[in-house]
Amino acid sequence: MRLASAPGCRLQTSWAGRVRDRLPVAWTLASGDTARDIAEAEEMLSRRRHNVFKLKIGRNEVGADIAHVAAVRRAVGDRASVRVDVNQAWSETIAAKAIAELEALGVDLVEQPIAQTNRRGMTRLAANAVMPSWQTRRCTGPRPRSTMQACRGRRLRRENRAIRRIVCWWSRRPR
Repeated sequence: MRLASAPGCRLQTSWAGRVRDRLPVAWTLASGDTARDIAEAEEMLSRRRHNVFKLKIGRNEVGADIAHVAAVRRAVGDRASVRVDVNQAWSETIAAKAIAELEALGVDLVEQPIAQTNRRGMTRLAANAVMPSWQTRRCTGPRPRSTMQACRGRRLRRENRAIRRIVCWWSRRPR
């Protein structure tokens, strides 16, 4: 199915036009050194390149990781969004306590707090937290649909239906 009608025709021109001029992308701060991560974040903010930062944590003790996140969060203040990627390093019990502390610090998102195989644990964490938790490798394996539903992936199905409607509308439009 061809979506753009002519060579060199941008898809945004064929549809409703440009929606955004810029797309925010997260900058990963993964050194583990608080002073170095703060300096790097300040540099990105001063250059106006990034205002969303993802901190890689989970290698150290939970208290040390939260102190690291707190220092970076204080340094960037309201000028930036701070997210964390735990890389499945926490147990469900530790994650529940740590997520509550991270929410109090103003962290926007926690990525992969617990093992991807612990679907029920992820569902419990998502139900109790205000801040979104996210498993990036969640939709793998023999039954991705049931996995998504277990973790409140119903929104994804609605979005997929909306995309199918757009594609169906596009393919039926008069030419």
